[in-house]
Amino acid sequence: MFSAFKQVMFLLVFQFALQGTVYAQSYFQQRTDYKIKATLDTLDKTLTGDIVLSYTNNSPDNLNEIYFHVWWNAYSDKRSAYAQQTLESGDRDFFFSNPEEMGGYTELDFKYQGKTVTQKPHIIDGQSQPDIVVIDLVQPIKPNSTVEFKIHFKSKIPYAFSRAGYRDQLYRMAQWYPKPAVYDNNGWHPMPYLSFGEYYSEFGDYDIELHIPASHSIESTGIIDESRTEYSSSGKLLHISAENVIDFAWFSSEYYLPYRGSVSIEDENIGVNIFVHEDNDKWEEMMVFAKRSVEFYSDEVGLYPYPKVTVVAEHSGNGSGMEYPMITLIDSDNTTQVIDHLIAHEIGHNWFQAVLASDERRYTWMDEGINTYYEEKYIDQHYKYATYDEIPDLWRDKNRDYSLLQSAIINLERTNRNAVIDMHSKDFDVVNFISMNYEKMAWSYKYLAHFLGEDTFKKGMQLYFKDWQFKHPAPVDIQSSLEQVSGKNLDWFFNEYIKTKDHIDLSIKKLKSNDSGYDVLIKNNGSLTIPYAITAYDEQGTLIYEVWHDSPQPNSIQTINVPNTEAKKIAINGEVKFVDVQYSDNVKYTNKPITGKPLKLNFLGGLENNDVHSIDVFPSILYNEYDGLMLGASITNAVFPIKNTRWFVTPNYGLSSGRISGNFKIEKDILAKQSNLRKWTIGLFGQTFSYREFQDLNLTYQKLTPEVTLHMSQGVFRNSFLQYKIHIINQDFLDFDFEGNPFIDSDFSIIHQLNY
Repeated sequence: MFSAFKQVMFLLVFQFALQGTVYAQSYFQQRTDYKIKATLDTLDKTLTGDIVLSYTNNSPDNLNEIYFHVWWNAYSDKRSAYAQQTLESGDRDFFFSNPEEMGGYTELDFKYQGKTVTQKPHIIDGQSQPDIVVIDLVQPIKPNSTVEFKIHFKSKIPYAFSRAGYRDQLYRMAQWYPKPAVYDNNGWHPMPYLSFGEYYSEFGDYDIELHIPASHSIESTGIIDESRTEYSSSGKLLHISAENVIDFAWFSSEYYLPYRGSVSIEDENIGVNIFVHEDNDKWEEMMVFAKRSVEFYSDEVGLYPYPKVTVVAEHSGNGSGMEYPMITLIDSDNTTQVIDHLIAHEIGHNWFQAVLASDERRYTWMDEGINTYYEEKYIDQHYKYATYDEIPDLWRDKNRDYSLLQSAIINLERTNRNAVIDMHSKDFDVVNFISMNYEKMAWSYKYLAHFLGEDTFKKGMQLYFKDWQFKHPAPVDIQSSLEQVSGKNLDWFFNEYIKTKDHIDLSIKKLKSNDSGYDVLIKNNGSLTIPYAITAYDEQGTLIYEVWHDSPQPNSIQTINVPNTEAKKIAINGEVKFVDVQYSDNVKYTNKPITGKPLKLNFLGGLENNDVHSIDVFPSILYNEYDGLMLGASITNAVFPIKNTRWFVTPNYGLSSGRISGNFKIEKDILAKQSNLRKWTIGLFGQTFSYREFQDLNLTYQKLTPEVTLHMSQGVFRNSFLQYKIHIINQDFLDFDFEGNPFIDSDFSIIHQLNY
C-alpha cells in the first residue's frame, strides 16, 4: 500500500510523463533553408552545383540520421521504383531508353558541420533505392537547433521522360537538388521518385545564384533580382530568392519568351507571367486564364500568398501539367478550354500543396481531390460543357445522371474494380490513382458541400486555409475545420467513406400515399451508412422538398414521410446524385405505382438516366450465307456505365431465309465482399440462325448457354476468372424417308465447358 507521500509523488510523476507524451505528439515542422550556386552547361547537358543547407530541428527528438532525396537518380537505374511503375502502367519509353537519354548524379558529396560524411542507399522491401540516401550522423541534430550541410553535386540532365529533364528545346529543372525527407510525428518519410505519386517537403527560404547561357530566358519559383544580374563571356549569373516555399523549380530555354502581367486582389499586386515557345501565339488567352484562376481561388479559398505566378507552356502533346510553388508547366497543344482547365488546376495547387503542404504521397486525395473539385467548379462558371465531359453530339442534350468522368467511376464501382480512396499512392494502379484521388474525391467533396451547404463548406475551407497555410495538415485538420464551422460530425466521410471500397446502395422500396403526402420506405442494400437527402419534385420537375436523413443500417429499412401531396417524383439524392452502385432504384414516380417510372426508348442510345426505364435501340445489320442480309434492331438496357443486371436482344429478319434470327443475353453481377474475389456473374446466352437450305427447307441452329463466372482479380490491369458454361444445342438436320422424301429432324446435345 502506498503511503500518502508516495501516492502524491506517483501522481506528480505520472502527470509529468503524460505531459511528455502529449508534447511528443504535439505538432511541429522542420525547416530547410537553402543557398545554392548552380551552373547549367548546355553543351554536355549537365548541372553542377554547391549547396549550403541550414536544417532546423524543431522536433523534440535527437536525429541520429537523415534521409536525402536525390530523385534524378531514378533516371539512372532501370530497376528504380519509377522504372518499375512506368513499365507496369504500360509506359515503356524509359525502360527502352538509351544511356544518352538517362540521367542522374555523377558527383554527390555531403559535409555535415564541416566534416565529410558517408552516404548509403536506402533499402525498401529488400531493394536498394538509387534515389534515396541515408546519412548516419556522428553528432545528432539536437532539438531546437540548426545545423549546416554542404553539398556538392553534378548531374547529367535526363531526357524529360517525367516532369524533369530536357526535351523540345526546354530545360525543366524540377527535383534537381538533394532534399531532406520530411521528419514529423510519424518519423522520417523517405520516398522514391514515382511518375504517379508526388511529394512531401519542408518549407524554407531559397537564395539561388544560377549561371546559365546568356541567350537563355528563364522563369522560376521566386523573384529574380534583375538589378543584380551579371553578364560575362561565359553567360549570365542570376540572383533569385523565394521565401517560405516547399520546392524550387526553374525552366530555361533560348527559344522561349516571357510575357508579363499582373492582377490586383485586395490591394495586393500579384505578378502573372506566361513563358512560351517563340512560335506559341496562345499567350494572351493564357494570361486571361491565369489571372482569373488566381482571382477564383483567392475568393473561394484564401488570398494568394506569393508575389507572382507563372505558367510555362510546352508543346508535349501529353495533355497534362505539373505544379511547383509559384510556377506550373502545362501542355499547350490543346483546345482553348483544355488549356484553361489545365491552368486553373495547376495554379490551384499553389493553395493545395504549395501552401497547404500535406503528404500527397500518402494522402493524394487531400490535394488532388479538393483541387479537382475547385477546378471543375471554375470550369462550370465559364463553360456550358466541359471538354473532359465530351460525349457524342447526339447524346449531349439527352438527360443523364452522370458526367462522363462520373460514369467511369460508377463503372469501376459496379465491376468492383474501384480502390480505397485513402490509400498510399504506391498501392494504386494508374486508373484508380487518377479515378479515386481526382474525380471520385472531387465528386465526394461536391456531395459534402451540398450536405453542409455551399456557404458553410466555403467558410470551412477558408478556415482550413487560414489555420494551416505554410504547414503540413493531415486529414484530421481539414475535418476539424469543416466540423468547427458546420457544427456537424463528419466521421462518416473522413473515417468511414474514404477508408473503404465498400459500395453505397440505397433504394426506395415502396411509396405509400397518406393524407399529408407519402411514406417512403428506404432500404440500405449496401454496407455503408452515409447521410442522404430525400428530394421531391412537382409535375414540372421543380424541386419542392429536400431533407437530409441518416442512413438506415445495412440490410435495414426506414420509413421517411414526405409531407407534400404535390410530389410527382421522389428520389434519393436527386439534386447531387452520388456514387450509388444501383441508382436505378433511387427514383420513383407517385403516379406509377406498378412500374415506378415511365418507359423511354432511346434511338441510338444515351448515357444512363434513371428517371425513366431506359431502353436503348440501335440499328442492327447482320449477314450469313443462309439467312443472307439480316436487318433488325439491337435493343439493350445498358450502354455506359455498365449495369449489374444487363440484357440485350437483337431480332433480325433474314432477307434470304425469310426468318427471324439473332441472339440475346442476360447477365447479373453479384459483387463479392471477400478481399480475394471481385464478383460472380450469372448469365444466359441464346442464339438462333439458319444454316442450310435444301429446296424450300431451312435448317435451324439454336443454342442456349447458361453460365456462371467467378472473377478473382482486383484492380484494373490484372484479370483472373473461373467460368463454367453449359452449351445446350438443338441442330436441325436433313433426313429422307423410305420413299426418298426429305424431312427435317433435329439433334440435341449438351457440351460442358470450363475456363480458367
